[in-house]
Amino acid sequence: MAQIDPDKLKFFQFLLFTKLEGAVTSAMVHLGDHLGIYRAMASADAPITTAQLAHATQLNERWIREWSYK
Repeated sequence: MAQIDPDKLKFFQFLLFTKLEGAVTSAMVHLGDHLGIYRAMASADAPITTAQLAHATQLNERWIREWSYK
């Protein structure tokens, strides 16, 4: 059985997780657009809280907080 090069393995892990991070970010951007979160933030006159954003989008505040944290 061939030996695994630890440096190559670490580099592969880095590449894999970088791509996964990009995929998650893309999904969150899509959700924000699809659910109207970006439109609600853009139409606010001042900085907006998650409670205000939830009210404006008619979404649950907990999910707005989860989305904004990611």
